[in-house]
Amino acid sequence: MVPRPVRLLVVLVPGYLVAIAALGPVEGPWRVALSLGVAVAGLAPSACVLRGRGSARDLGLTAGADPTRACAGAVLATLPFLAVMLLVKCALVRPGGACAGEPILVAPPLWFAAVYALSVVLQEIAARGWLQSDLSRAWPGPSGGARAVVVASAVFGLLHLHQSTAIAVLSGGFGLLWGELHRRHRTLLAPVVSHALVGYSVIALDGWRILTGTRL
Repeated sequence: MVPRPVRLLVVLVPGYLVAIAALGPVEGPWRVALSLGVAVAGLAPSACVLRGRGSARDLGLTAGADPTRACAGAVLATLPFLAVMLLVKCALVRPGGACAGEPILVAPPLWFAAVYALSVVLQEIAARGWLQSDLSRAWPGPSGGARAVVVASAVFGLLHLHQSTAIAVLSGGFGLLWGELHRRHRTLLAPVVSHALVGYSVIALDGWRILTGTRL
């Protein structure tokens, strides 16, 4: 039997793809608004879990057994990626690089920093809290948990196509890390911490402009 989340995605994902195809290029604040809209839409199934047989614990909306360990694990797992991102930006700003003469770090608009914090939490509730958790219950066992991480990460990446193809691919890749952190620590605290570290680092390194071709 096809798991309930998969049946729902068969309807939602094509609808999203049709919507972004009809809208065409979405720039500036409207791109951020669309991102928030997609995240909020993902909360609807989460609410159904809470109203039905599920609980806040099922969605990972708890601190977990050891929140300190969850946060530390998220930071340690994320640091190598942050180091690579910094090295890439340093290479780009060197003479002859694609961003030669530009600063390594930039300050994002305060409104964007605040909205992004909300977006991170909403995205993790929808992607890891609802989708991955529900798939894990539908596919029991270690292999089922791994499949749930892969499927949830693929959908997570796909739902970033309105930003750019590069961001969609990176989001899907990092989704594997965040999904594994959620599976290991049984709390959304770990993926939220890692997601925020990655996102704010990309913003501070001006990665948004590099990956999308537009400024915030």
